[in-house]
Amino acid sequence: MSLKKMMVSASIASVLLGTTAAGVSAAETASAGAGLLANVDHVQWLDVNRLIASQDTDAGRVDYLVDVNTGKFEKLLDASNASELVLSPNGSKAAYTDNSGAVYLLDLTTKTSQTVSTDSNIKPELVWSIDGKALYFLQGDKGTVVSKLDIASGKVATVFDDKKDYKANLNVSPNGLWFTYTLTVPPVVTAPSDKPVDDDAVTIDDSAAALNVYQYQNDPSLKDNKAVQLSKSTDDKIFVGANLFGAAAYYIDVPAGDNAKAKLVSVDDKGAERTLFEEQDVYQARYAGGHLYALTSGPAGKNLIYDISPMTGESKVLYTVGDDTTDIEVSSSGMIAIEANGITYVDQNGKWVAVTR
Repeated sequence: MSLKKMMVSASIASVLLGTTAAGVSAAETASAGAGLLANVDHVQWLDVNRLIASQDTDAGRVDYLVDVNTGKFEKLLDASNASELVLSPNGSKAAYTDNSGAVYLLDLTTKTSQTVSTDSNIKPELVWSIDGKALYFLQGDKGTVVSKLDIASGKVATVFDDKKDYKANLNVSPNGLWFTYTLTVPPVVTAPSDKPVDDDAVTIDDSAAALNVYQYQNDPSLKDNKAVQLSKSTDDKIFVGANLFGAAAYYIDVPAGDNAKAKLVSVDDKGAERTLFEEQDVYQARYAGGHLYALTSGPAGKNLIYDISPMTGESKVLYTVGDDTTDIEVSSSGMIAIEANGITYVDQNGKWVAVTR
């Protein structure tokens, strides 16, 4: 089953927990959902009791706190042109930026924001340092430079700049030594100098075009220090994450062809790749709390959610869900929320319960 085919809908009643029907009928969902937050585009876990739920609107994005036990919600942030909230390591604050490049900290208790940097460089991604004193980010609209923002002073310093564009998926080890990220090499477009680019004479060479995993060691004592390419294939890839010590990164390898199954792969800091899971078609994966969690194909009309060891590849099925389940979000403690038909569900005493509508 291809990645596109997984979007085919089934009924809400098909959402299953383990091998036991969740017992959620369309009527029950409509009744229970009357007081729930609607039109949610994305959720992330804040703690064991709350999700941050985000709505994308014409004016920007609105974020809410949702109690997963009651479904009650309250507005957290309403900001135009704001990026996704990035939670601090202790969960007390969230960082975000906007299209001016400014960086803000949101106190999740008082729900107030403060500006910590007015630096005007665009910052596509923010990553917290483990001590909560700094933010690392990709700088510029092409993500060329990796920089560091000291929160107390607001000063920005360059970590490294290798002049290579299209970096993304930045991960930083807790000791600040290993920077793991993806880099996309685009197709090469060539046109004769005497003809316009949109003329038929233009040629496009995509033989070397690919997204691959790279790693940089932040050690000033190293001579001629450069980022190292870890993965090598030209298959499409979906980056999943990197372990805390920079020893491995994980991604979904998506081979060409409608019948080819996507698989979960690890690549270590020496560039050695290893297939961790290929028993089912892998649709999505998350790395949380030292575990890999994968949403995959399953029996007819069903998808599966696996817990997979990043060390051994040993796997076990956690849940059997309907094939209308298109997204999973996992907390650092292993709590899972699923999305089916635009509704977010969490497991409560062996039953999937809607917490948004």
